[in-house]
Amino acid sequence: MTILYFIRKEKMKTPLFKLRLIYVFAIALLMFSCQDDNIVTPPDPEVPEIFELKLGSYKVIEFQSVDGFDGKSEIGEDNIEEYFGTRLESFVPVEITISNDSTTFVKRGALQENFRTKWENNDELFLYDDNTKAWSLLGKRTEDVFLLSVAFFYKKVSTSEIVNTILGQAYALENYDTLIMPGEKYSLIWLKIEATYQ
Repeated sequence: MTILYFIRKEKMKTPLFKLRLIYVFAIALLMFSCQDDNIVTPPDPEVPEIFELKLGSYKVIEFQSVDGFDGKSEIGEDNIEEYFGTRLESFVPVEITISNDSTTFVKRGALQENFRTKWENNDELFLYDDNTKAWSLLGKRTEDVFLLSVAFFYKKVSTSEIVNTILGQAYALENYDTLIMPGEKYSLIWLKIEATYQ
C-alpha cells in the first residue's frame, strides 16, 4: 500500500514539474523579447515650420526722381499717390504664409499669389524667378517680425518718334539698375518700401 501511494505521488509530480519548466522558459523568452536593445525606432518626420503673418505697417526706404541727364532728386512722401495712386494698397500683401519651399501672398480682395521660395542663413527668404532662373532676396526675418521689400516705378523713355511709359512694381528688386537700358533717354520715379509683418 505504501509503495503504490509513492508511485501515484511520483506520477502526479512529473506533469507539474514539466508545467513549471514551461513557465520558466516562457518567462525567460518574454524577458528577452521585451528588451529594446535591438528595436530600431524610426525618427519622427520633420514637421515643416509654417509662418502665418499679417501686415503691420510699412515705411518708405527710397522715393526719388532719377533722370538720365540730371541725376537724382528726393521726392516727398506726400506725393506717392500722385505717381502711384492706390497701387501700394492693392499690391502690398495683407497676409503672408511662408512654408519651407513656398510663399503665398494674400492681397486686398482675397487675391492670392504663390511663389517658390527658400530660406538661407535661417533668416533670409529668397524668391525664385522663372524668367532669369535666379534667386533674389525677398525679405528678412528678425526676432519677432518679417520685413518684405517692395519696389514701385514709373518710367518714361523718349525716342525721336515716341515716348513710352512703363508703370510697374516688383518684389525682390533691390535697385532700379535693371530697369535702365544702356544709352536710353529716360526719366524714372522710383519708390522702395519695407513692409513689416507679425
